[in-house]
Amino acid sequence: MQISGAYDMLGASLSQGAAQKADNIKKAVSAQTDDEKLMESCKNLEAEFFKLMLKEMKKTVPDSGFLDKTAGHDVIKDLYYESLGQHAGENSPLGLARTIYEQFKANRVDAETAAENTLEGK
Repeated sequence: MQISGAYDMLGASLSQGAAQKADNIKKAVSAQTDDEKLMESCKNLEAEFFKLMLKEMKKTVPDSGFLDKTAGHDVIKDLYYESLGQHAGENSPLGLARTIYEQFKANRVDAETAAENTLEGK
């Protein structure tokens, strides 16, 4: 009877350990997914920055009148700037997205640490 009780305790201990490992894996995957989402958002922000910068730069160049202004001209021009901004954001040598990502990640870690310290009463 003592042996079966020991097996039961061992089984319970192993299942708790397995549950803890599964929970740790779930948290790691969630953190990785959150980091990927954060990086994607930072890249989108950088692309939007480039798009706005290109549009403002275009305003400084006088219109030559070479092309007629049609109804869809502004729409096509906006799509062109959006495409250029997206490409520049993905292939940017500036590293604006990386800098924003690192700043947000550091702020998130600081906030999590502060929350843990508050919960622990430190």
